[in-house]
Amino acid sequence: MVSIITERNDIGRVSANLQETQLDTSNVNVGSFGKVFERAVDGHIYAQPLYLPGVNILGGGPRDVVYVATMHNSVYAFDAHDPAVRNPYWHRSLEPSCALPDGNIGFACGVYHDIAVEIGIVSTPVIDLTAGSMFVVTFTRIGSPGSLNANYQHWLHKLDITTGADLAGSPVQIHASFLNSNGAIQFDSKCQNQRSSLLLTGGILYIGFASYCDSGPYHGWIVGYSAATLQSAGAFCVTPNGAEGGVWQAGTGLAADEGGNLYFLTGNGSFDQNNSNFGDCLIKLSPQLGLLDWFSPFNNQALSRQDADLGSGGVVLLPNTNLLVGGGKEGRLYLIDRDNLGHFNPVGDTQIPQSFQATGVRNMVDNAPPAATHHIHGSPAYWDAADGARVYVWGENDWLRAYRFDGARFPIVPGAAEINFKTTLPETAVGGPALASDGVRLGLAWTGGDPGQHVNFETSADGSNFSGKIVLNEMSVDGPALTFGNGTWFIGWTGTDPQRHVNVISSVNGAQWINKVILNETSPFGPALAFGNGLLFLSWTDIHNSLNVMSSADGVHWSSKVTLTDMSASGPGLSFVNGRLYLLWQGGDPNRSLNIMESANGTTFINKVVLSNSSNFHPSLIDIGQFCLAWTGRDAAQSLNTLAGVTTHGLSNKRTFGDTARGAPSLAKLGSTTFLGWTGNDPAGHVNVTHILGQPLPTTSPMLAPMGMPGGMLSISANGSEAGSGIVWASLPLQGDANQHVVPGILRAFDAENVARELWNSHQNAGRDEVGNFAKFCPPTVADGKVYLGTFSGKLNVYGHL
Repeated sequence: MVSIITERNDIGRVSANLQETQLDTSNVNVGSFGKVFERAVDGHIYAQPLYLPGVNILGGGPRDVVYVATMHNSVYAFDAHDPAVRNPYWHRSLEPSCALPDGNIGFACGVYHDIAVEIGIVSTPVIDLTAGSMFVVTFTRIGSPGSLNANYQHWLHKLDITTGADLAGSPVQIHASFLNSNGAIQFDSKCQNQRSSLLLTGGILYIGFASYCDSGPYHGWIVGYSAATLQSAGAFCVTPNGAEGGVWQAGTGLAADEGGNLYFLTGNGSFDQNNSNFGDCLIKLSPQLGLLDWFSPFNNQALSRQDADLGSGGVVLLPNTNLLVGGGKEGRLYLIDRDNLGHFNPVGDTQIPQSFQATGVRNMVDNAPPAATHHIHGSPAYWDAADGARVYVWGENDWLRAYRFDGARFPIVPGAAEINFKTTLPETAVGGPALASDGVRLGLAWTGGDPGQHVNFETSADGSNFSGKIVLNEMSVDGPALTFGNGTWFIGWTGTDPQRHVNVISSVNGAQWINKVILNETSPFGPALAFGNGLLFLSWTDIHNSLNVMSSADGVHWSSKVTLTDMSASGPGLSFVNGRLYLLWQGGDPNRSLNIMESANGTTFINKVVLSNSSNFHPSLIDIGQFCLAWTGRDAAQSLNTLAGVTTHGLSNKRTFGDTARGAPSLAKLGSTTFLGWTGNDPAGHVNVTHILGQPLPTTSPMLAPMGMPGGMLSISANGSEAGSGIVWASLPLQGDANQHVVPGILRAFDAENVARELWNSHQNAGRDEVGNFAKFCPPTVADGKVYLGTFSGKLNVYGHL
């Protein structure tokens, strides 16, 4: 039997119960599954219900218990399974709740409606199994609503799970201070909303605070207390020398790793690392609440201006990896190394393993969601199924999405929406530029737009800021070729001599270029280069439009020339991927179709692919976990396009970018980032470079979340990784915007291996299974054959087999 003692099931916040043996995809349907009973409570339920089997409740023997906390500052212990036991085993009414409206609460929104009726227990409590205790934070007011002398307080209770009684030293009023440049900043309960769920790890209870509708002065706070003594164990302020930066995460608790280090996202607020202000950041703290590391998106200031909190969601520590994933209102997911969060890169988030737009993009059948906000609230969920791991997210006004995860990245296809961080260089070019990487730097070569059409080379450490420009004393009729191998850069080009000879030159540092070779081969177009298996490969189109390939061990001595029967009306491309050489060209057919062939040795080419796509130039190919092909289209604008696939025979998922080119594009990888280079169609023909973050292709649900806040609150149930056992449970509004309104809710169940398949929902037999009012930010709890769902209708719903 499973114990659910903390929000989202564990301190990694994966939102998965992997010990569920009674519910599976074969038996959750409208005929056999539904609401089995309800339990009345005295307020709205924001806190996720917790579940413990075998509790020696009130000395009456072992009972399976579900614990429920309400905004009326009440905690209930109900029988988890027996419909006949209607009354709670115990019920504690703690401090009086703070009735609304109150002019001191949420005044920045005028009349505060984010929370209705009253404020009491907002966060999910946490249970200490060893001590048999539950920790709960209440909010109370002493004095008249909105009055100047009203006193607002947060209290931490430590309750006995068998009786509900306060244990020794409980309760304590929450206080905190933190040093800043003016001395110290004090915690003020009036301005602080304790929404994020409690975290217990290493004997310390951690409590996060944000605001009520950004009504200040407030700050993001993390406050620690000893679980044994309830004595203060430190504090951390997100913006000690600024403002805001709340830790709310739509109710998701702080995450913790095996070393007790904490991870959380912050909301809009001051961002200045030199002054210890970390609004819109991912933060890592030590168990003692010392700052260890942080990350902020490149567009931090834009997020803050647009009220697009990074911290509207929490993070998930992905099991069996050193990675975490999380996202916020912008709808991007960030995949980050826990040992190197990455700090801040103003030109793009290339310092982290991956980021991509996870919500608000087209679904698997290429439909777009409504033009609206697609915020992520709460946190993603994770399950490692028999057929591979997935991360699930349901943003507002969007589909439930399941993204494949391979243990290191989310496999991607290039996405037109992801052509971000474009750098337009001052350089102009004839033909297309060439990109390559030495593993540390991105190299760029181009034929200049100067009267002599000189070959140029420079490098960049980030794909945005290029330097060290070298103008070679060589002239070219077309764009050059560039590759790197065996510690050496190689450039190839077609000279401006009357015969148009093909040339190759090399450099070990990118500054001094030596060993120039003028080959006996000639071409009207630029050549192609690639390096692999210890050999440098060269390809060109000769004066008869035939394709040719030969190789060299040093770039000076060339041999093994082959002339193919295939022909091209432009220069070819070369790429070396996974031990094979790929030759790419635009065919001589009327359509100018894109062609690909491969070779294991550079002399025998097989597996020819002729695509229906066409271009006046050769395409470019790279490995991004799968093949990615880029080309300049033959449409009037000459748009940039990409295809992707596991094999060159299976290229699909065409994306057309908004940018256009006047020559062949080039692809290269630096670290985990894929870069695209091209010559623009502007009058001068400027060189452009961007990194294509790529778009994972998710499976999506049949239906959208309704217009408005907050999307779906997710939980997973499964029997380990067993096929057919995984279910995604989602609580969301049935209709309406839950941001500042109480709206009806619905509970849905999906096949976790294929979320396009809905198994059941509470509206199929509404008379029996209706939810009542949606409990905002409250995920369902799944345990031992039951689903426990909080509501804003004064009741707990319990679903199970009928």
